[in-house]
Amino acid sequence: MNTELNFDDETGVLMFGKKSTRLSPKEAALFSSLMHKQQSDSILPRNELAQSVWGERWEVISNNNIQQLILQLRRKIDAVGGPVIIENIYKRGYKMTIHAQGAGNAIRRNLITRFVSLILNFI
Repeated sequence: MNTELNFDDETGVLMFGKKSTRLSPKEAALFSSLMHKQQSDSILPRNELAQSVWGERWEVISNNNIQQLILQLRRKIDAVGGPVIIENIYKRGYKMTIHAQGAGNAIRRNLITRFVSLILNFI
């Protein structure tokens, strides 16, 4: 079984193993931007994220819009079982990590990371 995460930026299809899902244009732009930063182990700042997804309208995009898009992308990644974690780096932006281990472990860590991130946002 192919356990490699694949993304076709032309069609917006994300695949892991035998599962696939089609990302919306905004989700695909976000995933591509996160992938680019992931390759250099960098954080994607919120303003850069907004520019890459919403283009010229980026300055009027609220944090809620960004958070909702991140949530939608996380759900689609989880649906295909991809070993991907998108972390909220407090007051800095987002960082994507792709784990070489099994998808189940990555998803569990993803849930823990989200829970901790939620708690830290309220502190």
